[in-house]
Amino acid sequence: MRAAIVVLALATLSACRAPAVGPPDGLPVSVVRVPARTVVSMEAATLDEASIEQFALAVEGAEIPPEGDLMARAGRILIPVAPGTEVGAPLRVETMPAMQVAAVVLRGPTLEAIDRRMDELYGWIEANGYRPAGTPIRVITDLPPTGWVVEVLVPVEGGD
Repeated sequence: MRAAIVVLALATLSACRAPAVGPPDGLPVSVVRVPARTVVSMEAATLDEASIEQFALAVEGAEIPPEGDLMARAGRILIPVAPGTEVGAPLRVETMPAMQVAAVVLRGPTLEAIDRRMDELYGWIEANGYRPAGTPIRVITDLPPTGWVVEVLVPVEGGD
């Protein structure tokens, strides 16, 4: 199961190869509505390969089939699961509400490189008449050694 979670996280964009920090010509941001999702989460002091592996082991031990890509939000690692899933500590079941988000896929050799692009994303949000409305969500679609590919979702309100 652990392999399935990591493979799931890798599979979506594993064929993509990008510049050191991409995309190079600005941010191709989309504003979309994402549905409510049931997720299983675990606290993580940092988002790195070790914390992802620890989360994968906990999910594997609980025999939980994932239903989407690995995510991170506000010090927690999450994965979508079927409604009604039950778990024990250190995992917990949460519902992420439906929300409108500004979404962009960022690529980089490290998460720090990706995080340096966040100011650009927030600049785009403000320049296009939106306001941040919550904590960003990172959807992890590729991991080292190929490089990090992360879809960043920032909850937003307003718009032109």
